[in-house]
Amino acid sequence: MAARPPVERRLGGAGWLLVLAVLVMAGAGAALLPKHLGRGRPAPMVMPPALQIVQPGLAGALSHGVDFAPGSQPLSWTAAGRWRAAGAGLDHEWPGLVLDARFAGDGVLLAFDDPLNRYRLTVDGTEAAQITRPGQAVVRLSGFGDGPHDLRLERLSEAWAPARIAGLAVPAGGAALDPPPPPARRIDVYGDSDSLGYGIAHKGRTCPGETIFLTTDATQTWPMRLARQFGAGLSLVSRSGIGLVRNYGGAAPGRAMATLRDRLLPSDPAPADLPAPWLTLIALGDNDVSPELTAGEAWPDLPALMADFTVTLERMIRDLLARAPGHPILIVAYHDAGKPLHGRLEEVAAKLAAEGAPVWLVSLPRLDRLACDWHPSLADHVLMGDALIRTVAAMIADGRLEAP
Repeated sequence: MAARPPVERRLGGAGWLLVLAVLVMAGAGAALLPKHLGRGRPAPMVMPPALQIVQPGLAGALSHGVDFAPGSQPLSWTAAGRWRAAGAGLDHEWPGLVLDARFAGDGVLLAFDDPLNRYRLTVDGTEAAQITRPGQAVVRLSGFGDGPHDLRLERLSEAWAPARIAGLAVPAGGAALDPPPPPARRIDVYGDSDSLGYGIAHKGRTCPGETIFLTTDATQTWPMRLARQFGAGLSLVSRSGIGLVRNYGGAAPGRAMATLRDRLLPSDPAPADLPAPWLTLIALGDNDVSPELTAGEAWPDLPALMADFTVTLERMIRDLLARAPGHPILIVAYHDAGKPLHGRLEEVAAKLAAEGAPVWLVSLPRLDRLACDWHPSLADHVLMGDALIRTVAAMIADGRLEAP
């Protein structure tokens, strides 16, 4: 396979608009846009309605506002991901959020204050509906039968500002049941768009209009596959364009992962106070070196940038180990990472391992990168997930990682 193409080719017109959105939300000023969007591009995807019922036999409606009707019973829930409690619901910004609840009765209510995201609702293991940018709305679905029922709400999309799930409830006549217990262990993944499923469901690298938004799906990514395999919750601390010390193209200085990694919400400086993870994976670096440095950035040249990257990565890992001594950390190296970056990842892993720290480098297999803007395809995420599942299984077998 040829070397991964220059970022200017990997990032199409829609991708550039996505980066611009990041910069605007971060208050970072303007971004460079391509001079043309090209010819022969596929037609943009059509935005679906806010409520799209998938399961036959169900009825649904969406009403404005976030208040449930009198007589409704609130549902308790458990959640995996990074979020902040907000009344009967939660605020969220990082991708990969998953909520679980249980109820009895024919119907269920979900309240949103979210003009940004896309969700999949599953009841009793069957996809019931997709909810897209609902705004301030209560979604009502019925036709499930008396139950009891297991509900799962998964966020598929990426967003650049906080959003709120205002609460879950059952209409009058139903019954709120205790939610399932949260996962007993957690996997933390620090990554970028290659970790969060950017355009994963699209077959093709050119993605106009809302295609990227509509085909991004965090539930099909290698981090989610890894977490499901071992019955773990996932904290997906990932964002398109983010680097460890330098974001893509030098965007949003001071808002790289080194600054945002401890936050429950990227936009809120309050630090997260979370129990120790079972396993941590760090999959960063591509955006730090893409594209080349320009005048006015904090580093005079690539060697200076790589030196800063190396020191910062080592500092981050030492900090994570100080908070949770003994928990394993995997540094993930993509196959197409350039030699300077791969060498620095190897250097940090070798230095810490020589000191006896539970840190290892994992090199991923070659990818086809046939999804939007040269991102990993669904097949790539399956391939990477399988490789990491084998790695983690081997760690459990030889005692480097506590068995689930």
